[in-house]
Amino acid sequence: MLSLGILLPMIFFVISPFFGLASATVLAVFAPYFLGIVEQLISWRLVGYSGSPVWPLVPIPFTLWRLVQIYQGAEILRILNSALVYEVFLRWVLFPTWVVTLTMHVFLWPTLYYWARKDEYFLSPVGPAPTKTESRSDDDDDELVLTELKELQMQVGRLRLRAEMLRKLQTNVPGTEGTTGTTADA
Repeated sequence: MLSLGILLPMIFFVISPFFGLASATVLAVFAPYFLGIVEQLISWRLVGYSGSPVWPLVPIPFTLWRLVQIYQGAEILRILNSALVYEVFLRWVLFPTWVVTLTMHVFLWPTLYYWARKDEYFLSPVGPAPTKTESRSDDDDDELVLTELKELQMQVGRLRLRAEMLRKLQTNVPGTEGTTGTTADA
């Protein structure tokens, strides 16, 4: 729907001179609109690549602001006494397009946030999709946790041994206490 929201105003911009509206007026109406779309795409990429779990929510404030921009653009065109076709386009074509986009996006949240069964695949526009996991029983999960716990305990033991060895090496270093540091004294 984002491409439709870009394509419709572009067509409107191209055909506006044929209906007697100056290109500068159309540009003044749609410049903030297109700037908002660019900002949305940049924000979506930045949030998506950072691994943030809020990436599906990025379009919401931009779409709401876009609805305000469309309404303000229609008001500008009405004040300028432009042809009725422009106001109709903004209020009855472009505005409902973004309302439908916003509604569809909210209904896609279960898919975007992977709120489905664990054994289904879902594709994400940003980042890899989760892998399909085989169904395991609670006993298998308990065994997995116990195995990981044992491995962590072994790592802690190894780290303690290394720390003890480092302490012994530091206390046995010659020349640290009561020596002059010359080899001729020895």
